[in-house]
Amino acid sequence: MSENDNLLQEALSALERGSQIDELASRQPGNGAELLPLIRLASALRELPHPEPSAQRYRQGRARLLAAIQAGQARTNHRSPIRSGGAWLRWALVPSLVLGMLALAAISLAGVGLWLRGPGEARYATLMEVNGQAEAASSSTANDWTLLANGDRLRAGQRIRTQAASGATLLFFDGSRTTLGPNSDVTITTLEGRWGNVLRVAFSQHAGKSTHSVAPLRGESSSFVVYTPSGSARVRGTIFKVLVHPIGLARFAVDSGQVVVANERSELVLDAGQVTAAQPGQELAAPAYQFSLQGPLAPVDSQAGLWAVGDVTFALQPATLLGVEPQAGQVALVEGHIVPEGGWIADSLDLPAESGGAAGVIAASLTGVLEAAQGETWQVSGMALLVDSGTALAGPVRTGQAVRVVFEPLADGRWRAVSIQSLQKSADEQTPTATATETPGDDATPTPTPTETLTQTPTPIGDVTDTPTPTATPTGELTETPTGAPTATPIGTPTGTPTGTPTGAPTITQVTDCTGASPHPTGTTLAQRYGVPYEEIMGWFCQHFGFGEIDLAYGLSRQYGVPVADIFAMRRSGLGWGRIRQRLAAATPTPTNGVPPASNPAPTSSHPGNGNPGNGNPGNGNPGNGNGPPHGKPTKKP
Repeated sequence: MSENDNLLQEALSALERGSQIDELASRQPGNGAELLPLIRLASALRELPHPEPSAQRYRQGRARLLAAIQAGQARTNHRSPIRSGGAWLRWALVPSLVLGMLALAAISLAGVGLWLRGPGEARYATLMEVNGQAEAASSSTANDWTLLANGDRLRAGQRIRTQAASGATLLFFDGSRTTLGPNSDVTITTLEGRWGNVLRVAFSQHAGKSTHSVAPLRGESSSFVVYTPSGSARVRGTIFKVLVHPIGLARFAVDSGQVVVANERSELVLDAGQVTAAQPGQELAAPAYQFSLQGPLAPVDSQAGLWAVGDVTFALQPATLLGVEPQAGQVALVEGHIVPEGGWIADSLDLPAESGGAAGVIAASLTGVLEAAQGETWQVSGMALLVDSGTALAGPVRTGQAVRVVFEPLADGRWRAVSIQSLQKSADEQTPTATATETPGDDATPTPTPTETLTQTPTPIGDVTDTPTPTATPTGELTETPTGAPTATPIGTPTGTPTGTPTGAPTITQVTDCTGASPHPTGTTLAQRYGVPYEEIMGWFCQHFGFGEIDLAYGLSRQYGVPVADIFAMRRSGLGWGRIRQRLAAATPTPTNGVPPASNPAPTSSHPGNGNPGNGNPGNGNPGNGNGPPHGKPTKKP
């Protein structure tokens, strides 16, 4: 047996002893991607009802066999005496013949039984892990809904929906899986293939959330596509999610691998950790990075749509898909995207699938580009993270690469990285193409002919119009940041300049119009940590700097004795945090070990703008014009 065969056998034995799939997958370093579909398939087979042997059918088959033998003997009785000399041999062979044929029949029945133990025909998907209420109709337009249960088989043309607090998983014969979340509605438009060769699957998703774990597809004609009213996603082996809002907006997020997202206006490739949004009749939003928060909700400014989980603030918008109305203290799962300025925009808010663990425990993760990795403070897309000896690193983690970070908010307002995983594409990952082979449902959007692949720097989803100008891609490890900063100067430029030491007391301005009447918990924490007025912190916040950037700037100011205004001026000029740190280290060979500079002047202006807010960046009547806070007020719900 090969090494993989031995590993698979060990995993199956552990599965029989009651081990969980996730636990088994974590034990397969380097082989998990190949073995995980087989382990999942074995788990699914254990759940299927196995046919029981029937004694009556066995007796009936034996009787028919004996009757056929006797009929054959009767037909040979008229033969001549000359040929009857071998009759004794024929009669001697009859018992052996009977036993042999019975054995052959038993083997055939056993083979049929083993075949029935499989996940079903190639044209079926088997329903597993049904929680709550799931139903199916015979077609996308039929109203003959029937309740579903584990083991039910679904075929092309059928429509499946789940109710509130419900879910279900569809298992395909190659080990691929599709999991439907609460209040989801999909139609299987295509489901066909041959065992171990070709798989063609297509969904039309009408509403809700779906998660797809697609095994590497074999053959050029294999495909896996999800159509929505505003765009489609095509993969060849990856894990991705699709969210469809009743207003028509669709969200596509990639956990691993690559996904081609397309509609009639544009097409792009999403890498692991990225997310985009599609609206009917509009071009796809440029890729952004994503976050996930689970824990008790705390209102920051509920009238403005600002909430927090732990010490992490996010904004609700009209496009946020709400499975439940947010309430203080309610444990919820929030998923969304991060705009480059640091704002966190919620794309969905719902009850968590599983409520295990203590009610106050926070589960949080984000994806982004590792911009700096020196000492105990690392920078991921403008977010400062504490990295200590307990932080687990998975894969070759280098600056300039996309990473996924699982973190926990600390009592002092900092975020501690529990694990950091590289999202760098491996050499064996397949890149999907956009050539459509299936015919989507009536409400699906056809996938266009492939055009030139777009390579874009992640930018906000929504109506943000200012696109950051990327800086040069760094080389080496732990140095330069790959992301850019807006070249336009926001309103309220700090009075400090990159050279010299400013003098005079900080200018304090009121910022309630920018962040709401209630003090922002993160702003309060940073003000206490660095011993500066709350208004000073929020002044920088209102000038397009995220809290992670503010924290990092003040930390560097203390470390190198440089006024924080100088540091923000360098950041505004387009320098990444890695290059800023290099310049400070070169200009100040001996750090001040935490001694702050003589003066840290606050910004002279923090006007948030006078127009209607849009996508978290309010300002002067044009949403997303760069004149507002990254967490800015989303449009209030009617």
